[in-house]
Amino acid sequence: MSTISTAETSVRLRSFAQGGSWLHLGELRRFAVREHTLAIADLPQELEGFRILHISDLHMGTRWQRGYDRLIELVEQMAVDVICCTGDIVDDKITHIPAMPNVMQLLPALKGRLGFFTVLGNHDNLHLGHDVAGLGITVLNGARCEINTDDAPIELIGTPGIKRDAMSDDFATRFGPRRPGVPRIVLAHFPDHFDRLTALHADIFLAGHTHGGQICFPGGIPILRHDTQPRCFCRGYSRRGKTHYIVNHGLGYSMWPIRAFCPPEIILITLKGK
Repeated sequence: MSTISTAETSVRLRSFAQGGSWLHLGELRRFAVREHTLAIADLPQELEGFRILHISDLHMGTRWQRGYDRLIELVEQMAVDVICCTGDIVDDKITHIPAMPNVMQLLPALKGRLGFFTVLGNHDNLHLGHDVAGLGITVLNGARCEINTDDAPIELIGTPGIKRDAMSDDFATRFGPRRPGVPRIVLAHFPDHFDRLTALHADIFLAGHTHGGQICFPGGIPILRHDTQPRCFCRGYSRRGKTHYIVNHGLGYSMWPIRAFCPPEIILITLKGK
């Protein structure tokens, strides 16, 4: 286990079923759990300790992965308040239908106290969004919602994610200014959407898509970015202005079923007052 702490965030990495192994081949069997404690300057007392589970890039297909059983087990143990997914639920870009039996088995089993919220990725489609919404999951495809808990709301905004250029130029100004005492969390599939969303003044920006590089040099230096962001911003945690910026490695594969120095992961976020 390793821990990094500053005045505004503490990060702890612990493995689940040897999730921190440097090499992963084929079926998802194990994954890492990365834990962030993030400070929000005007966080209401009622939201102290609020827990968010961030998952991404499942790339589900027709085969049930053994790691899904471990994921269900761990989420139940975590007892999180909300689950946030940043897209690429399925792998097949043409049709999501073959993967739906596994989607229907896994996603409803991942329970957050106040719900499950997702955006769509470039491997997903609008029909999948409709079917996922039918499972009781809130799909934020270019939309906003507010979670009310103990009279202290949290605002979630999801970018349109099926195509990188699907977001309109006025998207960042459509939702108005951030309200004092209401944490604003933005879910995006593409990390490079961050540069177009500065007007939102998000407290937390969550993204996926890059798989953290998937195949990296020792030390986690990504070979491929799949994104226009600088290499240092295509994985992990960064502080960008007043925003906590997090890009998830994801749980699935893109193209080749191999990961090197980039374990699949889920991220547990705990909010604290500054």
